[in-house]
Amino acid sequence: MLLVSNREDTMGGDAAPAQRRQRRTSPAVSAVGGSATVRKRLAETQALHWNRRLFHFLNGYLLVLAFRSFSSKRVFLTTLAVLWTAQLFLEIMRLLNPRLNALVMVLMGPFMRSQEQHRFSGMVPFILGALITIALYPKGVAIIAIVVLSVSDPVAALVGNMVRRYIPELDHSTRARHNKSLVGSVAGFAAATLTMFVVFRASSLRPGNTLCLWLNCLVPSAAAMLAEWLTPSPQRTLPLRWFPFALDDNLLIPLVVALVLQFTVPCLGGVDFDISPWIFL
Repeated sequence: MLLVSNREDTMGGDAAPAQRRQRRTSPAVSAVGGSATVRKRLAETQALHWNRRLFHFLNGYLLVLAFRSFSSKRVFLTTLAVLWTAQLFLEIMRLLNPRLNALVMVLMGPFMRSQEQHRFSGMVPFILGALITIALYPKGVAIIAIVVLSVSDPVAALVGNMVRRYIPELDHSTRARHNKSLVGSVAGFAAATLTMFVVFRASSLRPGNTLCLWLNCLVPSAAAMLAEWLTPSPQRTLPLRWFPFALDDNLLIPLVVALVLQFTVPCLGGVDFDISPWIFL
């Protein structure tokens, strides 16, 4: 379970170094009852968190791999819907049960943010976004949209946090009020563009127009960057801080990319196309 973004919790400029180090990581919830206390250190939003970035990528990779292996789209959608419902139920139960929450923190702590200790994890909008995208769009378009999310979002988060850590002057001049890094978003755009180029070259489409190929790489990638840049996260749509359906870039990016591709990909030969398996194996 994860929530991936390239933003940070706001930190006061007069905080002492020890306080800053303390804010970088925070202990997870402790087990209730008994003599043993379970503690797990969870990364704050500003941490580079390499294992989280890799986990985010693998989530999308394995989801696409599973989608390609199913002969029936209906069966896969049903399976994914059951998986999402089960995950949502588990999330609700862990937030209501401190013991279960403590266990989840121990098992999934290396991949979770500190704020996810008391709210829904990013996997809820991640799977929901993939589910809606697969349901609404053709197979090839849905695969590309999910792959773009799996690659661009971790890259944006990693680059944004690296700039904040190592080039604070640049970060200060390019970071938005809602803590989104413009440099990180641009890096995500570049990663999305390169990813789409590779995937299109591995598809059954045979674009005769180079301009059309780059149009399909650049325009959806720009839309993904804007969705990532404009969507603060975690964000609430109801007073409940852990409400699962708040706007989230994990939910919006695949939907936005797929929507744009519906208008741009016909110039490559149509929206119904397959992608060579070597790119996923």
